[in-house]
Amino acid sequence: DIYTHCKCELVQAIWKLLLDTKFMHMYKYGIVIQCGDGITQRVLPHFFTYSVDYPEK
Repeated sequence: DIYTHCKCELVQAIWKLLLDTKFMHMYKYGIVIQCGDGITQRVLPHFFTYSVDYPEK
């Protein structure tokens, strides 16, 4: 089905834009930020995905 193919290609293109070189560096090494309480922390971004397979009706 062409719609499903285009949807898949669109999702992959969006991920490619999101996961650029700058983001991948931050993902690997983290970024250092100063929290509201004055403590400096290194934070690492994470993506959480939730995938389900709905039963057919």
